[in-house]
Amino acid sequence: MSLTDGVIALREPVAADEDALFAACQDEELREFAPSVPSPYTREDARAFVALAAEERASGRGFHFVVAPADDESQLLGTVAVTQVSRELGTGSCGYWIARDRRGLGLASRALGLLVAYAEDDLGLLHLRLWTDVRNVASQRVAEKAGFVVASHEPRMVRGALRDTVRFTLPPRRLRDRG
Repeated sequence: MSLTDGVIALREPVAADEDALFAACQDEELREFAPSVPSPYTREDARAFVALAAEERASGRGFHFVVAPADDESQLLGTVAVTQVSRELGTGSCGYWIARDRRGLGLASRALGLLVAYAEDDLGLLHLRLWTDVRNVASQRVAEKAGFVVASHEPRMVRGALRDTVRFTLPPRRLRDRG
């Protein structure tokens, strides 16, 4: 399965992505601001991510995608996902990261936009949320470009430490379409 806007494509992670995942996740800033990325990040973590993505997709609990150029889907520019999916409640949590050398190009905004459309249109989710570290202003801008709004500032446990975070929610499409 692949989703595209003509510039980027979202596709399922595969074993061939493990080396690129390992390399990208050596970035300390990425691990600092993406709490689901283990620190330190090992090759086994890359294998485990690919397996988890397949397992969560099969169970319907999560949908992880590799962000790639639309004209070369073999590359890995980052990842985006909707996890903790509850179709009964119509909810899910979004997350994303882009490799250090590709940041600042609008890729995360494009990827999150495609993910939101997929979550709403294909999965039928009505309530999406995401969290960013209060210091990660770039990630907050990505969330806002995708239509998310600040719901609260709240402490969250991240790797055993209490961190200040910003919780975003995505208003239902009917409300977004009015403005």
